[in-house]
Amino acid sequence: MYGEPHMRAGEDSHFDIGAYVLHALPPDEEAFFDNHLANCATCRREAEALNETAVLLGEVTPRSPSARARRWVMEQVALSPVIGVEASGASEGC
Repeated sequence: MYGEPHMRAGEDSHFDIGAYVLHALPPDEEAFFDNHLANCATCRREAEALNETAVLLGEVTPRSPSARARRWVMEQVALSPVIGVEASGASEGC
């Protein structure tokens, strides 16, 4: 997606596969990714595999996690660093 007005230099269109499969890209990015898939066999294969997974996930009946599982997940989230966010504790420009 290099050269697109909404992309920053160095961004890689390969990161858009998941969003593409879930139809979560804006229309212009989805169209761009359609063109990318026409020329990238690796992304086509990955998109097909992710699409199969998305279909299976759509067939699953959701259920609430146990209190123990929820607590463990939330603890892991709290311990995980947030990419692209400085740990200074100060908020800038909100």
